[in-house]
Amino acid sequence: MTSYRFAKMSGAGNDFIVIDNRGNTLPDINVQKIQKLCARRLSVGADGLLILSAAPDADFRMRYYNADGSEAAMCGNGGRCISRFAVLVGAGKEGQVLTFMALSGKYTAKVHGEQVKLSIIPPAGYRQDISLALSGGERQVDFIDTGVPHAVFFSDKVETEPVVKLGREVRQHPQFQPQGTNVNFCQVVDQHHLVVRTYERGVEDETLACGTGAAAAALLAAKRGLVQSPVKVKTHSQVELTMEFRLEGDGFADIFQQGEARLIYWGESSEEATAFLPANSK
Repeated sequence: MTSYRFAKMSGAGNDFIVIDNRGNTLPDINVQKIQKLCARRLSVGADGLLILSAAPDADFRMRYYNADGSEAAMCGNGGRCISRFAVLVGAGKEGQVLTFMALSGKYTAKVHGEQVKLSIIPPAGYRQDISLALSGGERQVDFIDTGVPHAVFFSDKVETEPVVKLGREVRQHPQFQPQGTNVNFCQVVDQHHLVVRTYERGVEDETLACGTGAAAAALLAAKRGLVQSPVKVKTHSQVELTMEFRLEGDGFADIFQQGEARLIYWGESSEEATAFLPANSK
């Protein structure tokens, strides 16, 4: 991977490497190069890689790769960050509605400084009270797809939940194969406030925030009658994301998420950014 300019961005603690590839100048990338680039302490380090490219039917196209090199259909925090990035590189204008394509569909966003309001596509695959046989005993979980799949546990003590251990087990559970699922732990504070922690598929660890996970938790809590729009979701980074939505029959309409999309720094990579052996090499 030769030299290229990038931005390091953070959305509520979810951090990304973001590259402008509208000129199709980015060298070929593969899973191993993405893994190396996202490796903390050895390279730039990030939860994932965002690539902005031209789109004939939108302002731009978003491609998102997890830190393990797998491509995901959508990322909520990534969607806000790449929208802010689009304004910074001239692919869109601040204060105007931007449209972009992701693998999961078409999205809109409006950027005001570091705050971005992002549309969320109507969710699919809703299931409630799924019984899971787990190593620690049986537990109930809800499921919804908000662009990517999410299982949500409702808990009275989310801070004491074994997020990594249980998240890893549920992520691979036969109930959610073959694609697996992200795993969220949600505590209802009151009708307008939630606390959410997330184990992210593709990162294979707890992250400081997950935008589509915050959306999933808020919508599933609303399905249960536990919250009403707007809902402020406190992430593990302590940064809040605001969910707005409207219940419509058995589903939802006008779903939006607002939160930060901060530019941390501009950088330029070198070939040495990926010129090291993988951690498991001998």
